[in-house]
Amino acid sequence: MIKIFSNGSKWAGEAPDNIEKLKERLKTHPLDPTFEKYGNFAFKGRKGKYFLFGNFRDISAVFNIETDNQKVFLEMKKLIRENQRRPDYIKAKEAIK
Repeated sequence: MIKIFSNGSKWAGEAPDNIEKLKERLKTHPLDPTFEKYGNFAFKGRKGKYFLFGNFRDISAVFNIETDNQKVFLEMKKLIRENQRRPDYIKAKEAIK
């Protein structure tokens, strides 16, 4: 199960982007470091559920995703952690301290 509550900048009523689009964004845009304090973008909840939540620094493309698929979660978490090692992410994080 993958529930995509939001993914991308959409008007009310528009369908959110699929998870592949989020993967593309994670490879090309830095995340917004302020979301680290809200679960650091990827966290495990209760009852075997995993959550992906955040936004990007240079574009508005909020994502809020729930899954019970550990494989999907771990793949997305890996991409998120890679994003957090980007120079532009690190610079953005330093700017908000």
